[in-house]
Amino acid sequence: LILKSSNFFAIATNGRWKESEDSCVYLAESTPEIFNLYLNYLYTHILHLDLCVPSTSSNTTVVDECEALVKGFRLGDFVQDTSFTDMVTDSLL
Repeated sequence: LILKSSNFFAIATNGRWKESEDSCVYLAESTPEIFNLYLNYLYTHILHLDLCVPSTSSNTTVVDECEALVKGFRLGDFVQDTSFTDMVTDSLL
């Protein structure tokens, strides 16, 4: 699923790159929570912001959600998944 959605992962795992040899892709600019947001999007085509912002609704602010969306956009841009970045952009607007 991720290889069909992300040009980055498709290329990184094709056998000619270090990531393919190591069976590990290091995403320095992302956090596990943001990557989880991305993975859940791949399966549901819904952005589940509750996965990456505080779970207590009284603590969740618009700023928290916007920060998560910006981080999600940066991840989507890095992994070259335009469907995900489009969804994030639509959510920001």
